[in-house]
Amino acid sequence: MTETAIFFGGPGQLPPERHPTGFYKVRIQEPVTVGREGLVGDHQADRRVHGGPDRAVNHYPADHLPAWQAAYPAAAERFVPGAFGENLSTLGWLERNVAIGDRFALGDCLLEVAQPRFPCWKVDRRFDCNQLARAMMESGRSGWLYRVIEPGTIRDGDRLERVARHPAQLTVDELWDLHREPRASMERMGLAAELPELAAAWRDRFSQRLEWLRRQRNASDDGTDGTRGTR
Repeated sequence: MTETAIFFGGPGQLPPERHPTGFYKVRIQEPVTVGREGLVGDHQADRRVHGGPDRAVNHYPADHLPAWQAAYPAAAERFVPGAFGENLSTLGWLERNVAIGDRFALGDCLLEVAQPRFPCWKVDRRFDCNQLARAMMESGRSGWLYRVIEPGTIRDGDRLERVARHPAQLTVDELWDLHREPRASMERMGLAAELPELAAAWRDRFSQRLEWLRRQRNASDDGTDGTRGTR
């Protein structure tokens, strides 16, 4: 278990073009209601790629902040809890020890890990750091997103406790490995593609990669290049 800082925010704007964003959140001490789509009253700018049942609550480990401060010293003061637009900030829970489908109790809510966070270009603008979003993906220091199994109320300082481990033990860290490596384990990729607790967009991504790998393997076996006819 670890104590949780709760962050919540309304709409903001990213300089210099004033793009709408939900990045700017503040730590909130009052009780917060959590529904199926996240913290009630919290804001996401583009609902096509943010928010929704499989992206309801955003968790970012504060453990990563010193590494970002060291990597981007000119922006070091910006790397503080809540700055990544997360709803939950903790110490101790990391991508390597959190798996898809793991369930966590927080307040009287029950949350389930649904997918890694996939950082977008707005991360770079938020911190004024080129290639930060790419560095998050390459390092796996992305955080993760929950779906809400049981809505309820949470408070700053509530203890986040894992109450169920998923038997597949497909960690957030391993998912990034599967995503990055062009010839990653087909067995583990197949597991990800069929794992119902993993968000549909990630399952589809791995299904497509798996199909490509199978075509390449078959092409190697029959002497073709996988995209054209026989040589």
